[in-house]
Amino acid sequence: MTKKNETHLFAIFDRDIKNIDDAKQFIRNLKRRGLLFHFDDDIYDCLLNHFSLKLLKVVESKVNKIYKSNFDWGKCDCPIGYILELLEEDENKVLPEINFFALSKNGVE
Repeated sequence: MTKKNETHLFAIFDRDIKNIDDAKQFIRNLKRRGLLFHFDDDIYDCLLNHFSLKLLKVVESKVNKIYKSNFDWGKCDCPIGYILELLEEDENKVLPEINFFALSKNGVE
């Protein structure tokens, strides 16, 4: 990881998490960069190849803060539920494209 990239990631992941919206943004930022992991798993096992140890500690502290804050996750119930909701949204975006492609190949539009 270059110094410039790491500086950019620190700016993204070292923001204070004050409320549920900040927590969700943190999770979306992990997702956008392909860095989502199951928060019950060891962060070092999951992301050591992607981050420096210094940046891993920052991300780990933010995940810990999210859990300690006891935010109301609504129907998601918890941060992991929110991650699953984000992943489900991605799956739902792909299905209509696949269905459209399948229909148009069969001559139905």
